[in-house]
Amino acid sequence: MATSYNEDHIVNGVVLDAVTMQPIVGASIQVGDGWNGVAADDKGQFQLKFEGSVNSYTVTVSSLGYKSHDYRIKKTLLDLSAFIWKDNLMF
Repeated sequence: MATSYNEDHIVNGVVLDAVTMQPIVGASIQVGDGWNGVAADDKGQFQLKFEGSVNSYTVTVSSLGYKSHDYRIKKTLLDLSAFIWKDNLMF
């Protein structure tokens, strides 16, 4: 019988505009089903802490006026540079 247990994971990162390379203040960074999440600070930086027992997981980065983007990453990743693009929908 296999035993599964939760491990603590910490991912440090930064969220940047994909075109201007400027930090996106207040961007939302969530892991998995969205229950664990943080907001980027005034430099676009974040630290996301969560528990999990899987070898990879999905981190979703989003912000008002930008297209959300999912990053599928391995549990061994410690740093993430996330780039998101403006949402150019015309109203």
